[in-house]
Amino acid sequence: LQLTHFCNMAAKAKKGKHGGQIVKYTSGKHKFEVIAKQGTVLKYRDGNLGFANVLMVDNIFTNSTRGDIANPSDLNEVFGTEDLMKCCEEIVNKGQLQYTAQERKAFVDAKTNEIVYYINKNYVDPKTKLPHPSDRISNCMKECHIRVDANKDTKRQAEDAVKKMRGKLMFAKAVSLRAKLTIKHAYVGQCTNLVHKIANVIKEDWTGEGCVFTLELSKADINTLTVALAKPTNGDYNMTFLDENELSVGSQNDDSSDKHGKGKKKKKKRDKKNKKQKYVQEAKENDNDNDNE
Repeated sequence: LQLTHFCNMAAKAKKGKHGGQIVKYTSGKHKFEVIAKQGTVLKYRDGNLGFANVLMVDNIFTNSTRGDIANPSDLNEVFGTEDLMKCCEEIVNKGQLQYTAQERKAFVDAKTNEIVYYINKNYVDPKTKLPHPSDRISNCMKECHIRVDANKDTKRQAEDAVKKMRGKLMFAKAVSLRAKLTIKHAYVGQCTNLVHKIANVIKEDWTGEGCVFTLELSKADINTLTVALAKPTNGDYNMTFLDENELSVGSQNDDSSDKHGKGKKKKKKRDKKNKKQKYVQEAKENDNDNDNE
């Protein structure tokens, strides 16, 4: 049965109707191809599948469409062995995979998300001074029929997309902010990767209190970082913003301080009003007493 199956698959390979994925390997004048089962190569390369489950046909071709089998001496010249499985594994590991439509779509979707994230992080609406929401950017890209290439640079494609979307959306370069973020020793292990992922870390200084990160980040990054740090630190960290001379100009707690300050002012105003009303009431009572006399 196994021999019959192999013969049937080999016959299909000769007709180019195997339904698998081709992996091509080129070395000098030599070109080799293997036929893998749909979707198995990427799973194998990611360590999620054993090599025994990858190949559709246990053979190596010079042209799988025509069914031309590779010469063992050529395999030995390129791979240093005629062992078919060792050669196949080398081809699958290092060869060029012809992706399925589903895989190509997944790569394009991932690249599109990278582009949207880059725009959200590096551009703002000049009217509101805030980043456009990711959904708005994504929808505008679709309206403008912006083509995404999964193999091209994210930054360049994002900047080209911004140019094409101008008119439908307004964009201005986000101003980078500098800040010092102090995280206590107890939380550094959980937070270091988060900080590096969200912000551009200029340097790290270790103190008796913990680690002081000097960061460069956008307004959007500040919100993202605040949310990311909330759980591992329970809000027990300090972020101070810096001016161009690296001097502190404010902290994340400034807003709450302002609120407390405004609250104190309102309370003082209420107390003053109540005091005035008390004086008026006392004056009225004194007038009544004088009339009675």
